[in-house]
Formats: sequence, C-alpha cells, structure tokens
Amino acid sequence: HTLPGAVSSESQAAVIKCAQELAPKIDAFYLTQQAGVNKETLPQIVAAMTDSKIPTFSQAGPDEVRLGILLSVATPDFRGLGRFHADIIAKIINGAKPRDLNQIFELPVKSAFNAATGKKIGLKPEIYDLLLRSSVEVYGEKEVGR
Repeated sequence: HTLPGAVSSESQAAVIKCAQELAPKIDAFYLTQQAGVNKETLPQIVAAMTDSKIPTFSQAGPDEVRLGILLSVATPDFRGLGRFHADIIAKIINGAKPRDLNQIFELPVKSAFNAATGKKIGLKPEIYDLLLRSSVEVYGEKEVGR
C-alpha cells in the first residue's frame, strides 16, 4: 500500500519488490489502482508476472493492458454515470419523488486483451482464442502474427 500524492522512490521500489516476490507464489494477479502503480513501475511489475507466467488483470483498464497486463474488464470512463445522476437530480428538482425514479444504472464495460502477453504466459489455445474473439480491444496482435 502506498499513500496518495507524491510517490517516493522507496515506495516505487517496494511495489516492484512486492511483485517480484509474489510472482513465483501466486496463480493470478489483480493490479489495483494505487499511487505505486505508474509508468515507472508498471513495466517491472509486468515483467515479474510474465516471467513467472502469471495471468494479470487490471482494475484501471485498457491503458495498462496496452502496456502488457493480460486482461481488463473495466469501465472506460464515468460520463454515463455522471449523466445518469444529473438527470435524476434534475427530475427531483422539478418535482419528481426519488422513490418513483429508477435508481439502477449499469455502466458499460470494455474488455481489453493483450494477445502478446497471452502467448508469453502460455494461455491455453482455447482460452486465448476466446479472449481474442470476445475482447473489445486487443493489443499486441502484431507481435504474435494475427
């Protein structure tokens, strides 16, 4: 865990060390959004996991998949959620009762797959093909000759 704000070189080193120590001991790795995961540390996190053939999943989304994380199913942005809440607030201001309004909103998700990482970690062919066909965004295809 790193604190928000400026990230020290010590905390970046700790994040990298953690990934390197965990990689040989785990079956999968879920990379959450936090200050210690950034453009300086991500390549080393990816390398540690890929070298150990660990499937990686990103909370942050397609940008991290583009940089080597295997897979992400994430919300690309929150504009739809903002619009939903703005519409609800406007209806309430104009006299609607909150209990009469639909309060369910499902954010669209975007799946992203890094085909090169899939090959590097040795995904089973049927899983690889399924992810290749079903993902909205696919990265690293040129490296694997699709």
